[in-house]
Amino acid sequence: MLKENIEKIFKNYLNSRNESFANHPIAAVLRNDLPKDLESLTENPNKYKFAGSAGQGNWTHSPWVAVFNKKITESAQRGYYIVYLFREDMKGVYLSLNQGMTDIRNQTSNNAETKEILRSRASDFRHKLQGNLLNNFLDEIDLGVVNSPNAPFYEAGNIIAKYYSADNLPSEVVLESDFREFLSFYDLLAGENLLTIIEDANAIENAQNKFIKVLKSRSTKNVSAKAGFQGGHESGEVHWADDLGIWFMTRKIDGSRYWNGFGITEPSEGAGLIITTEINFPIQGIDRRIAGTFVTDGEEIYVAHRGKLGGNYSKKFFDENYHGKWTKIQDGDRESEVVLIGGLNDPNLPEKVSQFVFEVDRMKTGKTTPPISIKESFHLYLKEHGYMFSPEIIENFLLSLKVKPFVILTGNSGTGKTKLAQLFAQYLTRKEGNNEKSIITKVKPNLSSIKYGAWTLDRSDLKPLHLDLEKNFDIKVGKIPAKAKLSMSPRLWYEDPDSKIKSMLENLANTDPDKEIELKLITQPMDEPNYEIVPVGANWTENRHLLGFHNVINSKYQTTPALNLILQASNDKTNPYFMILDEMNLSHVERYFADFLSAMESDEPIHLHKNDNLEIPQELEIPLNLLVLGTVNIDETTYMFSPKVLDRANTIEFSTYPAMNYMLSDQETENPSGDIEYLENPLSDINTRNFTINDLKEKFKDVKINSNDYLWEVLAGEINSFQEALGKAGFDFGFRVINEILRFMYVAWVYEGKPEVWDNWMRYFDAQVKQKMLPKLHGSQRVLEEVLKDIFELCYIDTVDSPPRYLEDLTSDPSVKYLESAKKIQEMDKVLNEQRYVSFIN
Repeated sequence: MLKENIEKIFKNYLNSRNESFANHPIAAVLRNDLPKDLESLTENPNKYKFAGSAGQGNWTHSPWVAVFNKKITESAQRGYYIVYLFREDMKGVYLSLNQGMTDIRNQTSNNAETKEILRSRASDFRHKLQGNLLNNFLDEIDLGVVNSPNAPFYEAGNIIAKYYSADNLPSEVVLESDFREFLSFYDLLAGENLLTIIEDANAIENAQNKFIKVLKSRSTKNVSAKAGFQGGHESGEVHWADDLGIWFMTRKIDGSRYWNGFGITEPSEGAGLIITTEINFPIQGIDRRIAGTFVTDGEEIYVAHRGKLGGNYSKKFFDENYHGKWTKIQDGDRESEVVLIGGLNDPNLPEKVSQFVFEVDRMKTGKTTPPISIKESFHLYLKEHGYMFSPEIIENFLLSLKVKPFVILTGNSGTGKTKLAQLFAQYLTRKEGNNEKSIITKVKPNLSSIKYGAWTLDRSDLKPLHLDLEKNFDIKVGKIPAKAKLSMSPRLWYEDPDSKIKSMLENLANTDPDKEIELKLITQPMDEPNYEIVPVGANWTENRHLLGFHNVINSKYQTTPALNLILQASNDKTNPYFMILDEMNLSHVERYFADFLSAMESDEPIHLHKNDNLEIPQELEIPLNLLVLGTVNIDETTYMFSPKVLDRANTIEFSTYPAMNYMLSDQETENPSGDIEYLENPLSDINTRNFTINDLKEKFKDVKINSNDYLWEVLAGEINSFQEALGKAGFDFGFRVINEILRFMYVAWVYEGKPEVWDNWMRYFDAQVKQKMLPKLHGSQRVLEEVLKDIFELCYIDTVDSPPRYLEDLTSDPSVKYLESAKKIQEMDKVLNEQRYVSFIN
């Protein structure tokens, strides 16, 4: 019963704080009994997560029991939720609709700023509930704070509350009724978490400018033309995007709107164009007569359309014929439904605009011309093949490949380690442009290329071609395919019958004459796979198993699949190749792989043989486009890795995927959310591999984590703290690891769009703690117990007094900074306590 269990806390908690924390029955009331009481009072408990806390490892001064709507949050760190907050002196308890504070605190420079933001958001929430609230709710709460570091934030985060005095606790009926009432308010907010229209003139102008900038970035041709619906035309510059199949024209009509017209017929100079649809925006405020509007969820800004097509087409026509999805928004003093086209920060926004334009054309003409498809991603490709991984795992895997061409994948057998590597190689082959061997160089929109249709190329870029004769090629100039002839000069003459290349070059010559354009000479289709799965044998004791050997008996070189792949990669340096060492620790890794590791690190060649008459080269250079992925299983037949190996790799751990989720396809649906093209190209920004500490410091010099603190200084402090803690047991790390951690942070920052204030840095530093610092840990309880406790505390904002194994579910703990690392350390501490020995990989 709810009342009975609350009374137990009132009567016993203060005395219990003087007793041992582990397995205490009062802690169990908070963790188990009270959450079960609330679950029993809830009509649809599967929508919610029920949790309580008496502390993590030792008694907290502010115990709580909470209900999280899974749609909003599953943790007290973020979002908003219902919570029973007990006063520190146990004189009463608040039933509160409250907010998570950890994410906000991580983004602000001081506690006062955090509390101010919480209070401001609480006021906004109360405004949304206006009309549903009576006068008997509290805007402010007093938890009697003396010792609790988190309680002041709970006080600031209160939206509405009811107070129950320990001396006058109401009946069970009243308590249950109040809880259900708060649950209805919670559901009201969760259900009405609507997008709202942006009304501020400056914000609308900024959004319009970004919208047009995104579209112009895809423009391949600009002409002067006229555009409009039947019977009227506006003159101006028309931008055509060849790969999107649409044109657009834009201008500001003072005092009225931002006008943006779109069509699907490729424009020519001076032509009269018929508009397919407009996506216009008001100058300020809300104007429901205008087709477009910008809406926001508080973080992202979205382009939305009201279904007003203009011309002779009514809103009713759009409603009856549109086949897409409608989204409910808060439209000033009312609710409306709009077509949500896409977010301004969505890398696929141009494709989504194209889809919308073609959908309107279908409604008007009945044509079923397929719109440009949204770029697929590796995440979706994995799902197509029945493999479920979190976006974070995929991001960590792909970012690690950009930093160092050697990644170790560990986890239980059957968790998809080898398949992930294989599918990524196959995915890159399938993507447009990667199913062919080619040579890539850069050209500029100079006079020769525009007037004569030719470039003089750099001979050093064309070495693999052996230019002894004129040759014909299929080429791509940017994304425009064409035919070309290459002379021995070497001068490349391109064919351009429809003037697409010339138009693009003329446009660039006028707007950005120094811009370099990618020129791809396609040499032949790729008929060999770009990967090799190499099963490691238990008898591998030298590199001949990997790289082959000179057979003196028959005077031939005995090659291996791995060597053949390396030679193939050396002859095609524009495409990535993957060597997948399956179960690479079945033998001592150092015995067969030491030469390879040293060559990767030093850029020195590996000696293979001394015979001048063999086709195989005497020395083997490891090409930059070769990526090595090692999968690891741990059992009685395998060997541990040495620090030499672990220092040179990111080690990514794969968890077992829940059978219920796998079988019912109940998996996460979101894609990784940054620059997908950058993320999925392991050879882009390849110079990052060689960035020095000074290079990285220069890159990060102006980046902050909040309004006051610079990222570089924070990273220096965090890395130093972990280095000192690990050094107590001899697991500290040196320059190599520090540099590779910082390189990882750099590519993650680029992937997230190079924000000036990077408030998501902890997510990636958490990955580096787990992938670069923890994997070397192994040893007995005497060696590791205190070290695990020390580094566990570094994963927290506040002090942690108890061993990690005694703590409850960390996901809901608002004090955790580095969640994935903390969970791994907790797991290792439990194994250490039970078995007296532990290592990262077992």
